[in-house]
Amino acid sequence: MTSFRGLGAAKVDDEEVEDYMSDALLAGISSQESRSAPVTYTKRRAEKLRRQKESGTVKPLKEIERESRERGLQSQLPEENKGFQMLAKMGYKKGMSLGTTHASESRVEPITVTLKQDRQGIGLADPLAVKRQRSEEQQRALEHEQEEARQDYRMLMNKRFAEKRLMADLRKARLQCEHLDRAKGIERNEFWFPEKRQTSVDDNGNPLEEEEEVPTEFDLMEPSLQLMAVTIYLRTLHYYCLWCGEAYPTAEDLDNTCPGDTAESHDV
Repeated sequence: MTSFRGLGAAKVDDEEVEDYMSDALLAGISSQESRSAPVTYTKRRAEKLRRQKESGTVKPLKEIERESRERGLQSQLPEENKGFQMLAKMGYKKGMSLGTTHASESRVEPITVTLKQDRQGIGLADPLAVKRQRSEEQQRALEHEQEEARQDYRMLMNKRFAEKRLMADLRKARLQCEHLDRAKGIERNEFWFPEKRQTSVDDNGNPLEEEEEVPTEFDLMEPSLQLMAVTIYLRTLHYYCLWCGEAYPTAEDLDNTCPGDTAESHDV
């Protein structure tokens, strides 16, 4: 008697049984899962970016959003739109104007929506939009005025710097003149700074009125001329150059070593 167990075993032995841990079986299962798994937005987005990158047409997200927004604003409402259906019930038809009935003031196209792209407050004009509205002549004239204003400002700053430098050089020259004159026993002259006068008081301790000092010829000169006069005095009598900061042994040494008698000649 033949048992069913023996027949089954023989049949299994005759057929080729696939191993349940083989790579082929696992690959088939994973492929089936990938086909049956739902594709999420993130995966679709990644796949779209990958295709765009391969074709060389990758666009920034802001650019994609802007194009989508412009397409939406430029397209007309379909008749299936609830808003359009509401207008149709009130008698509106495509191509009709809204608002006033005057032909010169009627408006067929809707008001353009302008989105702010800057951080300025509401109501402030976009500088780029204002610049585009100006004519080329106005823009060139404006740029010319701005360049002139910048040049005037630079000239003003240079003038202030030169005046400040001049007064500093004049002060150092007069102090050095007094120092060198005292070393040689030369009496006070108009190149020195005036002495600080002590205030006289009466018997009751009240300050007495003092006579105003009469300005000398040197005091009436422009600061640039004052500096020139003190410089010549120092170089002639003391062989001293203010900008070299040195008193030379002889006039010949001064002429051969010092580059000049001005501040500009020492800037090289």
